[in-house]
Order: sequence, then C-alpha cells, then structure tokens
Amino acid sequence: MVLLLAEGFVVLDDVTKIVDILAKLIGVIVWPAVIIFILVRFGKIIGTLLSSLTEFSIKGAGFEASGKMKTEAAAALGAALVKQRSSESVPDDPRLASQVVESVPPRVVQQASKSNILWVDDHPENNIHERRSLEAFGINIVPAESTEEALARIREQSFDAIISDMGRAGDSEAGLTLLDKLRAAGNFTPFIIYAAARAIQLRSKALQKGALGSTNRPDELFKLTLSAIGKRQI
Repeated sequence: MVLLLAEGFVVLDDVTKIVDILAKLIGVIVWPAVIIFILVRFGKIIGTLLSSLTEFSIKGAGFEASGKMKTEAAAALGAALVKQRSSESVPDDPRLASQVVESVPPRVVQQASKSNILWVDDHPENNIHERRSLEAFGINIVPAESTEEALARIREQSFDAIISDMGRAGDSEAGLTLLDKLRAAGNFTPFIIYAAARAIQLRSKALQKGALGSTNRPDELFKLTLSAIGKRQI
C-alpha cells in the first residue's frame, strides 16, 4: 500500500512538471502571437500613443528648455543686450531676450545639447554674456584666439557652427580670411560673423563668401546660431 502511494506521488509529481512545462511552452508560443495580433490590429493607435508619449517625455525631460534653462539663457542674453545698447543700435526692449529664448523650438533645444560651436575671437572676454546664453542650452563652445588656432581646432574635430569676429592682429578682415580658407578646403560649416560696426559694413561681402550671417547684435547672433544647429541632421 505504501509502495503504491509512493508511486502515485511520483506519477503526480511528474504530471505536475509536465503541466508546468506545457504552461510555459504555451506562454512562449501564445504571448508572441498575442503581441503580433495587437501590433497588427492596433498599430496605428499605438504609433500615435508612442508619438505622444515621446513628445511628452521630451518636454518632461527638459528638452523643451526647462524653466531654469530659459531663465539662464534669457538673463545672459539680456545682459549682452544691455551692454550692446550703450554702443550699438540694439532695440531698448526689456522683453526682447525672453521673446528670443521662448521662440526656440523644442527640437532645436534637443539638438543644442549635443552641439559643438567654435568661437574665434582674440578678445573672448568681450563675449562672456553671449557665450553663456548659448551654453545655458547645453551648447559646448570651443574657443580659439587666432585663425591658425581655429584651423587647428577644425582639423581636430568637426563643429556644428563657427562664430568669428572680424579683425584680428594685423588683418582687419580676419573673419573673412578664415571663411575663405575653410571654403577653399571644402569645409562648409555654417559660419557667422559677430563683430562691431565692421560686421554691418562687410555684411554683403560676408554673405557673398558664404557666411550664414554677419551681425553686431546679441539677439541676432543667438538666433543665427540656433538656426544653424536646427538645420543639422540628427
């Protein structure tokens, strides 16, 4: 009797194992089939949902420029505008900096955080506020103080845009000289001239040579730089 009971338990245990294996096997076979059915039946709806979730995630993660990023960028750009108003024809509008920052699309903000900008100027201390307004969006700015240093930097890495002043040590049109060298070498990185009155005086010449823009205004520089980044393919 005891032997029969023992054998019964063994058989029952084997049956339990077999049932467990079959359940797992059915799970392996059935669940993919269910998933495939759902994807086929509700693919369009799921796609729309995922798109909405992605957009929400991008905004939620801060790619739409968090309040802190916007505040820092607007504050720095505002400081640059105040500084320029004393010597250049910049509109005396306290809302201008905020309006410019708010106009940046979320997609461009996302790209900005992965961007590298080369800034060529032999007096970089003059552009502290402008630089900070761009860095607030996560843009990495690499400085260079001469045409030679700029060319060396460009040989080392690629950039999403290049900002250059106009006159430097012995060359009153150093910005255009650098632009000529780059274009002659087949380098078509978006190029922006940022200088004082010379940027306006030589704007037509700069554009003819292939510059994206030439300005003496911080707000225009900000918009030109973000525009160059926005045209880059992710």
